[in-house]
Amino acid sequence: FQDRQREYSDHEKELLSTESLPCVTRDGVEVHLMANIDLPEEIADAHRFGAKGVGLYRSEFLYIERSPHLPSEEEHYELYREILDSVHPEPVVIRTFDLGGRKLAREVMETEEDNPVLGLRGIRLTLARPQIFRTQLRALYRAAVDRNLWILLPMISSLDEIEQYKRFAGLILQELEREGLEHNPDCRLGIMIEVPAAAMVADVLAKEVDFFSIGTNDLIQYSLAVDRNNEHVAYLYRPLHPAILRMLRFVIDSATKAGIDVSMCGEMAGDRHYAPLLLGMGLRRLSLSPRSIPEVKTQIRQISLSDMPSVIDKCVTFSTADEVEKCLERFLTTQEPVL
Repeated sequence: FQDRQREYSDHEKELLSTESLPCVTRDGVEVHLMANIDLPEEIADAHRFGAKGVGLYRSEFLYIERSPHLPSEEEHYELYREILDSVHPEPVVIRTFDLGGRKLAREVMETEEDNPVLGLRGIRLTLARPQIFRTQLRALYRAAVDRNLWILLPMISSLDEIEQYKRFAGLILQELEREGLEHNPDCRLGIMIEVPAAAMVADVLAKEVDFFSIGTNDLIQYSLAVDRNNEHVAYLYRPLHPAILRMLRFVIDSATKAGIDVSMCGEMAGDRHYAPLLLGMGLRRLSLSPRSIPEVKTQIRQISLSDMPSVIDKCVTFSTADEVEKCLERFLTTQEPVL
C-alpha cells in the first residue's frame, strides 16, 4: 500500500508539472481547459491544476447549502462576486438553478412527481417559480459589473424557453435600472445541450444564444434511455455509441457555423481517452473536474489534430460503440491516421 501511495504521489507530481505548460496540440492548436465546481472552495484546486476559468459553476449547490432556507439576493451576489473575482479576467460560466430531477427541492417543487427526471426541473422549474428565479438573476447581473460572467440555462428543450427567459431577463434588467442599481446587461447567454430535442435543433438554437455547453451526462442518458446509476442497465451507457457521436458532431458543427462558442462540461470531457475525438470534432473548450485537467492536458499535448479527420470520418460510420472504441484506441496507441 505504501508503494502504491508513492507511485500515486510521483504520478501526481509529474502531472502537476504541466500546470505552466500551454495546452496545445503537437500541431499548435490551442485548447481551453476550464473547471467544473460546486463550491467556491474548489477554486484553489482549479488554480492548482491549471484551469483557465470556470466552465461550470453549479449554482444549485448554494441552495442545497442553505436548505431549507432560500438564499437571499445578497447571498447570491456575494458568492458570485467571490468566484468571479477569484479567476478574473478568465470567464466564469454560472448555470442557473438546476433543481428538480434527483436534486429534489421541497421548498420550490411544491408537488411530488412520479418521474422527476422527466418532470419540473432546470429551466422549467425556474420559469415556473419566477420569484426564486428573479432573486438569482438580479444577483447575477449585479455581480457581472466589470467581471467576465457567462450565464448558462439548463435543460433547454425548445426555442420557446429561450424566448421566455429573454423576456423575463428583460424585466429584471428594467427593474435594476429603475432602482439605480449598478449591473451589467451584456452577459453572454448560453444553453446546456443535454436534451436530445435541443441537440436535434441545435442549428436553430445557435442563432439565439452566445454559446453552447454540452452536458453529456444527461444527453447520453436521455438518448439511450439508460439510467447509468441502475446496475441492471448501466452497461448500456456508452458515450461512444454511434448515435451520440452523430449528435455531438451536429451540435458542434451547428455552433461553428453560427459563429458561437461551444464547450463540453459532462464527464466525457474529463476522460483523456475521449479528448482526441472531441477535439477532432471541433471542440476547443472543455470543462472538467480540476483534478482531471493534468491528464487531459498531457493527452492533448501528445496528439496532432491534422491526423483526426480520418479518425472522425471512420468513427461515425461504425455501427457499434465497441468498433468506435477499438478505432480510437488504435489511434491513441499508434498516433497514425486511420485508413
